[in-house]
Amino acid sequence: MKTWLYQINVTRDCNLRCTHCYIHSDVKAASQLMEGGSFLSIIEGIKEHIESIGYDVADINIVGGEPTMLGLAWYEENMPKAREILKGVNFNYSLKLVSNLLDPVVFDIAPMFDVVTTSYEPDTRFVSPSGTPKPKLEKTWLENVSKLTSMGIKIGVTTAVTKQAVALGAQSL
Repeated sequence: MKTWLYQINVTRDCNLRCTHCYIHSDVKAASQLMEGGSFLSIIEGIKEHIESIGYDVADINIVGGEPTMLGLAWYEENMPKAREILKGVNFNYSLKLVSNLLDPVVFDIAPMFDVVTTSYEPDTRFVSPSGTPKPKLEKTWLENVSKLTSMGIKIGVTTAVTKQAVALGAQSL
């Protein structure tokens, strides 16, 4: 099965300042939120592209920064339109939300997606910008993963390959 992965960066802004992040804080702060029309145009382009290359699957990831920062109204307006664009296509697709799961609005946005993915880097994500551990963030993340799972949301978890992740080892992580 031939799959093409698409990542749509709807914002670079984020509610965290993970020490492993490659996006500088100034860039995050100056980030603009993607307009709905631009997003839908990209979805149209993905539809045309995947059909033209004859692939079987379009794996469409909505990423940021933190994509939930666009707010519930943005998703309520644009996700049904995106699904309408993709209705009846001759390929499989998956719309995935890639989120840090720390904003409660994720519980309202997540059901609009086929899968929600998140990442787990305990030593670089759940910290202050200076690297001071913030265990409440990790606890909130774990609780939110559990709550989304109990809501029937499919969850995928990844990790950045940081020195800390290597040191912890795959089994511990």
